[in-house]
Amino acid sequence: MREILFKAKMKGDGEWMRGVPVDVTPLSCFEVLNKEFIMVRACFADWGMPRDLEGAKVDPDTICEYSGFDDNGKKEIFESDILKINSIDTGCKPMLGVVVFIDGTFMVKFKSDHYEPLYQHYKNSEVVGNFFDKREVSK
Repeated sequence: MREILFKAKMKGDGEWMRGVPVDVTPLSCFEVLNKEFIMVRACFADWGMPRDLEGAKVDPDTICEYSGFDDNGKKEIFESDILKINSIDTGCKPMLGVVVFIDGTFMVKFKSDHYEPLYQHYKNSEVVGNFFDKREVSK
């Protein structure tokens, strides 16, 4: 069975939280300008005891879905992760690309606006960051 997992940056401290996003925007007859999401995850429980849920408000713009692939170091690859892709050809330099989700497929977007399917590269890749972390560093 495929694992459905997300991560997003928490409001306030900006740390990543993994779980399932839930839209908690109040219902309105009018246009909603600010959507509000929380990320929910199950807490640890011992001895088969019921597990509590914990949640935190997250920035909806930073919600990233797990691709189902891991990089060559067994790190999970999420949407918006930045990958360093090592070429199979020994003469080529590593390339950087960002994971995007387009038309039901996880793709790697390269600087030249060239897209290739993630499944062709994940075994030769390393997650070196996330688009949202790099964006904050450049501010």
